[in-house]
Amino acid sequence: MVAPYGTAIDPTLVPANVQRAVAEQLQRSQSLDLTDFLNRQFSSVSINHAQNNPLQPDFNFRGFTASPLLGLPQGLSVYENGVRINDPFGDTINWDLIPVSAIDSVQMLAGAQPVFGLNTLGGALSLRTKNGFSQQGTQLDAYGGAFGRFGASLQAGGNDGRWGYYGDVDYFQEDGWRDHSHSDALRVYGALSRHESDWTVDVSAAYANTELRGNGPAPIARPCSRIRTSRRTSTHS
Repeated sequence: MVAPYGTAIDPTLVPANVQRAVAEQLQRSQSLDLTDFLNRQFSSVSINHAQNNPLQPDFNFRGFTASPLLGLPQGLSVYENGVRINDPFGDTINWDLIPVSAIDSVQMLAGAQPVFGLNTLGGALSLRTKNGFSQQGTQLDAYGGAFGRFGASLQAGGNDGRWGYYGDVDYFQEDGWRDHSHSDALRVYGALSRHESDWTVDVSAAYANTELRGNGPAPIARPCSRIRTSRRTSTHS
């Protein structure tokens, strides 16, 4: 079911290509971040790292871009639980602030979508995060890799049938394969829910603190020798 603002719609009634993935697929993919997962699993998607940092990619979908780099022509809208998370100035999107471990489902709708607001020219990405009814119990994940890469996430959730709680702490760091390219990202997410038979209320809060470096190549400046020339002219009468 497609749920742009929490209202379930049959995908066959949406006049656009709809791609969807759930939390289990995100976990099995072992992707670095959300854009890495979409690049692997969704069609018509590509990413590039113009900022030279793994958590600051340019996300491209059918020629339209959602990027953290101010100045690019942004053409995609990104929503989390029905709230637009594109920055107000420039419509940029900070992918490093989104914890993958807290995502319950993700949907990609292609084409211009007026229901998603201004600048939704190429499509819309809709994220739904977990709560105490979709995630129950405690789960700890950790991984490591080359260049000092380390990541871990701890999440816990539960409910009593009416009230539910959920919390997630996600941490990532690496030294980077270039010198002086350290990255450090801490993401915290929490939700409190009340579910009844005919209505639901979810209150959530998020906190993120990231320090990212992306060093790019620069040409070596070599001193150039200056050749001084003089020209002598003479006149004859």
